[in-house]
Amino acid sequence: MNNAWGYASIAIYAASFFCYARFLYTNDRRIGRVATMCLALGIILQYAALLERSRWIHSVPYDDLYGSMSLLLISGLKFFTGSGPSARS
Repeated sequence: MNNAWGYASIAIYAASFFCYARFLYTNDRRIGRVATMCLALGIILQYAALLERSRWIHSVPYDDLYGSMSLLLISGLKFFTGSGPSARS
């Protein structure tokens, strides 16, 4: 992760973690929503970092371990936040 998008996604993921930890102790819905928004923004920024990296190396972003794990993380977080496919109809 050699670009600003990657570092920004790490910072946003850290903010999301701290908001979720605070939500456990205060049970304030606003903090929970901010944490979820931070998590969604982190997913978007990490995806932007992957796209930037794929343009830089002129290849698909999942041809090595870093890209594969990033795509797996993005897929898992999309499912966790409810923006991915669900079993509900």
